[in-house]
Amino acid sequence: MPAAGLQKPPSCWAVLSQDRVTIVLLAVGQDLYLLDNTSCSVVTPPGMSPSAGAYLQMAVSFNYRCLALFTDTGYIWMGLATLKEKLCEFNCSLRAPPKQMVWCMRPRSRQRAVVMAWDRQLMVVGNSTECIQYPLGRRDWGRSRRPAQAPRAAAAPSSPGCRCPQEAQRSPGGSAGSERSGPLVRLAELRGPSPALLRGSPLSLRVPPRLVLRRLYPLAIRICEYLRLSEIQGVSRILAHWACYKVQQKDKSDEEVAYAINQKLGDTPGISYSEIAARAYDCGRTELAIKLLEYEPRSGEQVPLLLKMKRSKLALSKAIESGDTDLVYTVVLHLKNELNRGTFFMTLQNQPVALSLYRQFCKHQERETLKDLYNQDDNHQELGNFHVHSSYSEKRIEGRVAALQNAVDEYYKAKNEFAAKATEDQIKLLRLQRHLQEDFDKPYLDLSLHDTVSTLILDGHHKKAEQLYRDFKIPDKRYWWLKINALATRGDWEEMEKFSKSKKSPIGYLPFVEIAVKHHNRYEAKKYAPRVTPEQRVKAFILVGCVGAGGAPGGAPGGARGQGWGWVQRRS
Repeated sequence: MPAAGLQKPPSCWAVLSQDRVTIVLLAVGQDLYLLDNTSCSVVTPPGMSPSAGAYLQMAVSFNYRCLALFTDTGYIWMGLATLKEKLCEFNCSLRAPPKQMVWCMRPRSRQRAVVMAWDRQLMVVGNSTECIQYPLGRRDWGRSRRPAQAPRAAAAPSSPGCRCPQEAQRSPGGSAGSERSGPLVRLAELRGPSPALLRGSPLSLRVPPRLVLRRLYPLAIRICEYLRLSEIQGVSRILAHWACYKVQQKDKSDEEVAYAINQKLGDTPGISYSEIAARAYDCGRTELAIKLLEYEPRSGEQVPLLLKMKRSKLALSKAIESGDTDLVYTVVLHLKNELNRGTFFMTLQNQPVALSLYRQFCKHQERETLKDLYNQDDNHQELGNFHVHSSYSEKRIEGRVAALQNAVDEYYKAKNEFAAKATEDQIKLLRLQRHLQEDFDKPYLDLSLHDTVSTLILDGHHKKAEQLYRDFKIPDKRYWWLKINALATRGDWEEMEKFSKSKKSPIGYLPFVEIAVKHHNRYEAKKYAPRVTPEQRVKAFILVGCVGAGGAPGGAPGGARGQGWGWVQRRS
């Protein structure tokens, strides 16, 4: 909760629940404060009289929908707990705050009301201008004592029967009754306390906790079963208390106590072996706590207690067995802070899963620690990858080249010839790009080899592009595709035609037609259609649009002009 900045303690407060969010409403004098998990704001109930006074008591209904406020002037405000609507108000003219104030509802009409209790008065206030009051004076003695009535024997001397002894003797309860009559003798016998004088406590929910404190566990369980309490609320709680008492017995070994507890509890729902183990650890019985944790099915409860008991390696094993990566990360970071660097790395070496997860963590959080891990494992391949990745974070070209050179050395140690040669080519390209950038005053750094050659062609530096083609041994087909695309993008059709005649095209001449058509230049495309191989010539003429009676393309022999589609078929 945020700090409310109050200068004095609140006079009353209550907990509200709105949209699954817990909110605290507290009163200080005439001000109401509404606190949630992010803010604190002052609120005013709608329709609240300015002369209402300071708030002394508040009550929230059981469903958290209604709220009642009581002020020092006897003013009662009732409304919704959202503080957006008032239901009613009432002035009870009592300035003393009630001992208790709760909401109630009539079962049939569903009308809401507030019940307030003082020492000698009970008041019910609802949506009305009147209220119901119940005075609570001293209890009438006539309710607690039997009516005064003289016994029959006390009235006998003045009755006519006193003058008839024979009739009086035959009267079973009379004053002249026989001394040895059966009922009188049995009543006069001293047989111990009268059952009427023995008073017992009712079997309520208060009895089992008292029996547990007296360690009368079987009796407490019997009473819970008699009261039909759920197993979690009744028997399970009593068994948990019994187990916590059992771990304090010093006269039995850890194995005996752990076995006895497991035999008694088994898989009883609602019992946490971790809580019993924590109790055993507090009593100084660490080994017993570890044995009890073996019966705990939830790894999330085992691991924190094992870490508390300084059994970090066992906690790591349990976390890995659980398959919960968050739990493994928790233990690994705890080990990192607890152990020195060398011992920590050796511990992870014995746990491949934990080591793999820690590497993933270091890749995003601690890059230098990742380098130390690779060095300890002599993992030259990953060290090379590490240096390549680090080179991209270098701002100066010299630092980047140095990092890549370290990667080359590691790749050679890992006997990865391809990665080493590719990294050397990258170093060579970086140095060449720096010179190009200095010569042409244009950014070339961080471009790929393909983009570098393409940019040079687009800028008209054909000799430089040819140099990169030879130095980096770019395949012929790739270079021809790259160059004709760049020339078409630049619109340098003359250079493209010149390039097509420089030597036999390794990719054929259909790509020349397709690229020219793609750039909406069918005139140039027609120049290359006759040079296409017979297998692809039909497709080329279709692309350039020479399929009608208009004759052969411009590059066709003169005798073929005007012959149209028939000429194409004969030539193909």
